[in-house]
Amino acid sequence: MGYQALYEACRAEVYETIPPQKESGIYLGYFYALMNITQELLPINPDKSIEDIWLDHLAFLKVVDRLREQPELYTGWDEIEGHEYVDEILTDGGVFLTWHYGFVRHIMEVIVEALHTKKNRSPFYQVVDGTAFKQEKSFSYWDQIRQRAGVQLINSEQQMIGLQLYKILKNKGAFSLYLDGFSGYNTDNNPISLPFLSSEMQTRSGIFRILQQTGAKACPVVMSLTPEGNARIKFHKPIQMTDNLSSSCERVYAVFREAVRKQPEQWRLWDRHHMRIVKWHASLSETPSQTHIDWFSKYVPGEMQLGINLKTGTLYELEAGVGQI
Repeated sequence: MGYQALYEACRAEVYETIPPQKESGIYLGYFYALMNITQELLPINPDKSIEDIWLDHLAFLKVVDRLREQPELYTGWDEIEGHEYVDEILTDGGVFLTWHYGFVRHIMEVIVEALHTKKNRSPFYQVVDGTAFKQEKSFSYWDQIRQRAGVQLINSEQQMIGLQLYKILKNKGAFSLYLDGFSGYNTDNNPISLPFLSSEMQTRSGIFRILQQTGAKACPVVMSLTPEGNARIKFHKPIQMTDNLSSSCERVYAVFREAVRKQPEQWRLWDRHHMRIVKWHASLSETPSQTHIDWFSKYVPGEMQLGINLKTGTLYELEAGVGQI
């Protein structure tokens, strides 16, 4: 089965099972994804309806989960751009910065292939959060790929993680890291604020400060399923941090922002996006004259129950028990 066929199968499944839940409520995680997609995209007038983007997002989550559970479904990248930048980072040291977007797990396929051509190379590391650090070793297929290439996992939530990453870069080593995770040791006291599509959000500053201190470069990487149905990975030209850290961070995030603008359904972490928001677009503060709820979360004792108007982005806190059977 090709990637597009797999996506269409998952899409058909979602469009068959999710809309009937409109009268009884949806899981809170699904609702958070719908809420964030609505509030982020509504002010920029997306080409597709908010509801279709959300349903397509749920379908793409299924695709990624299928590929994780059934790795034989993955048949390789159809399009690879920026081989020269992979070689630059592995030769000189640096960081592959990516996001939970598209076929995110498969970044290692290209890096591992490049590692096999290197002699006397430094170790390569993959930085993941604490939960993934525990889970990854249970996926034998992926663990074997890492072991054969000598790739080591690092828990981003361990103490002294900043010093460990600093030493890797000072020794001309390299690693990959997800920028949209919420992991790190302790709270970031100096997060960086930057624009997203219509909102203002924050990201942890630690990795950017380490890059600035070591002089190492960052290579933004975006993976996706193209509109033509191809699996595509693009390694962008490595970026050197400047004295203006916010400006350097913005250059990295501009790559991701453009990908989300074009195909928002392929970002896995829409359900957590509100946790990073500093300020939503001003248009969302307008109060509609009448209450209208398009979707609401399923009633679960002890959980907040929410509703949303997809035309205005207005959120409603509902009386417990709406939609309860």
